[in-house]
Amino acid sequence: MFINPLRVFRFAEHIPPANGEVSFPALLHEVSEVVALAFRASVRLREPVGILMLDDIPGLLSPRAFNRVALPYLQRIFDAFDGLIRVYHNDTPCEHLLPALSEAHFDVFNFSHETDIATAKEVMGRRVALMGNVAPLDLGVRGTPDEVYTAARACLDKAAPGGGLILSFGGGVAPGTPPENIDALLQAARDWEHTS
Repeated sequence: MFINPLRVFRFAEHIPPANGEVSFPALLHEVSEVVALAFRASVRLREPVGILMLDDIPGLLSPRAFNRVALPYLQRIFDAFDGLIRVYHNDTPCEHLLPALSEAHFDVFNFSHETDIATAKEVMGRRVALMGNVAPLDLGVRGTPDEVYTAARACLDKAAPGGGLILSFGGGVAPGTPPENIDALLQAARDWEHTS
């Protein structure tokens, strides 16, 4: 399920302020409630096994601002879907937020290839599954199958031991990715499984 953030903010513009003024924390509270309601309505209609939340904005915050402004609302949204697989996509370089993100109540973190996968595994690996982390454009689209294979094996060596890794292109498969490069990623996973 995908929620368009622009639609949410356009809807939020029409939320009447309780006291005649709108504060930023009040707006965040209302927007997070709208997002959770929209997700819940979709869940009732489709019976999904999980939700995917795409949100790069928190990656631009300092840890202090993230803990104050974003974390409580991410937790609130993800808590509304206990029992489903909760995937959080944030492909901004956000190593500075990994400890706090691991407390956001999601199950899978789909993150940027610019974030070191070994660091992410060290900080988050016991709390969430990691999804990534081969470069989607430089390697996925423009690289050779051999380059994709080598990068995929490096990701597996760094983050697969002990489980909790879903090997993919960091942030997702980019348009224009040659099928041969996807095959190389899959082959790396198959070969790693047999040699580890």
